[in-house]
Amino acid sequence: MARYTGPDCKRCRRERRARPVRHEERRSLREGFRFWLRIRRLRAFRGGIAHRADSRHYADSAQWLPSAEAPPRLMEFEMTEASASTISTGVKPLAALTPMAHVADVATSVSWYSKLGFVAEHTWTPEGKPMQWAHLRNGGAQLMLVRSDRHMNPGAQDVLFYLYANGVAAYRESLIAQQLQPGEISYPFYAKHGEFRIDDPDGYCLLVGDTEQQ
Repeated sequence: MARYTGPDCKRCRRERRARPVRHEERRSLREGFRFWLRIRRLRAFRGGIAHRADSRHYADSAQWLPSAEAPPRLMEFEMTEASASTISTGVKPLAALTPMAHVADVATSVSWYSKLGFVAEHTWTPEGKPMQWAHLRNGGAQLMLVRSDRHMNPGAQDVLFYLYANGVAAYRESLIAQQLQPGEISYPFYAKHGEFRIDDPDGYCLLVGDTEQQ
């Protein structure tokens, strides 16, 4: 009877175990382990962000604010990274951020926002043309409006503005007194003092919360 001498015989296995591991093989093993470790950490980090941003975990995904309930460690990491980049480049932090919204009629929007307490500090109206641009301010809130050359689609406005009022209920009542139609006050998890919604003439969504939740 012939003796089996295939690759899985006992002698071959002993020889494989006894064979010394070369330096190149050790290095490839170490590099492979480091690569696997980096992939595992990256997947864990991305998985944490995906879980935090998954709208299925919250009742109202349309009004969910990702930064409201961010885990402390993640918020600390993001702030540290931003501070480090600013220090390393020697550039001073930004002084302010002012959104500029396209609207169908700047004058109409200025009149509407005046009911919310905004004052037009600067405007631009070329000769023979309607108002093209305006810069509004209400306390610490700023907004710029610019006339759009295209047809406005109120159902396709993918940006919302979040306002902080000193007393949500009183501010809402002042809007109702000026014939505006704000929504009911709701109490999502990130706005324990309440918030309400109101849409401007071009369909932009404004959410109004209380300064106590800042």
